[in-house]
Amino acid sequence: MLYMETAIIALIIVLTGYITHRSLSTKIEDGLKELDARLALAITQLVENLPLDMEGPNPFQVMIMELVKSKISLEPKSYPDQATDGKFISNNQ
Repeated sequence: MLYMETAIIALIIVLTGYITHRSLSTKIEDGLKELDARLALAITQLVENLPLDMEGPNPFQVMIMELVKSKISLEPKSYPDQATDGKFISNNQ
């Protein structure tokens, strides 16, 4: 008879744990969905209300930008050939 009572108590504990787990997981999932919605709303409001009265670049920044653009070429770079021993060979030969 002791085994039967132990089995019933164990079954009750397992079922209670399962029900508690399901309840908690549902509450956590609902909480995360609500948090996600609130964060999305806050980010949307923040982006929509950003002040867009930014000043343009100063002349020094424009000069640096033009310098960088002139140094970047769109042509593919040529690299030196490599010999079978791993050393680079010059293209002048």
